[in-house]
Amino acid sequence: MSKGIKTALISVCSVVGAIIIAIIILAVCSSNFYKPSIDGARDMKIWIDGTNFGVGVYTNPAVFKNADNADNEGQKVYRNIEEKYNTTTKESVLTCIFGGAYGFEEKVEDKTTTLTNIKASGIVLEYTFAEEQTITLDGEVQKDKDGNTIKYNKVFIEVKNTADLTETYAYLYNTRNDDSLIRVTFLAKQSELYSYINSLKEA
Repeated sequence: MSKGIKTALISVCSVVGAIIIAIIILAVCSSNFYKPSIDGARDMKIWIDGTNFGVGVYTNPAVFKNADNADNEGQKVYRNIEEKYNTTTKESVLTCIFGGAYGFEEKVEDKTTTLTNIKASGIVLEYTFAEEQTITLDGEVQKDKDGNTIKYNKVFIEVKNTADLTETYAYLYNTRNDDSLIRVTFLAKQSELYSYINSLKEA
């Protein structure tokens, strides 16, 4: 084999090796997309087809860890759901590239619906906050159609059996304003969270 051919083969192998390494890196590295924050929520309710499921109210162990009325089993469920929810917007860079996730834009918009309809739309998680919250996207605090800063103390998150990043809805609500219902559209894959909640029904 001539020296030129050997050099060419080495070059080809180097390029192929670099491509393989790049693919592995893209497959291992992940992106974490936006999702409505539940950090600091006081408690959670699970709605299934319009019915308040389970113990009724699951308290956040980070808030009620020293409270006399803390429900340890309920707090375990709260923590498990929180952990699974926090992974719903993570995906490998490679999958995001081929799935077109990087071209998706989250939306915050007024939506004409009712809390009754939201709670009846399959599995829905309701989080309540002691203090009013605001929502920030791309570094900007979001405002409603009248130009007022969106403030809410409840968020309702739909949970679907989705194995890939899929358009998902959450609703922000302020109990001090009946007209404050705002819909947030974001990407999430929720099959693990969905399966866990369904497992609670069978326990």
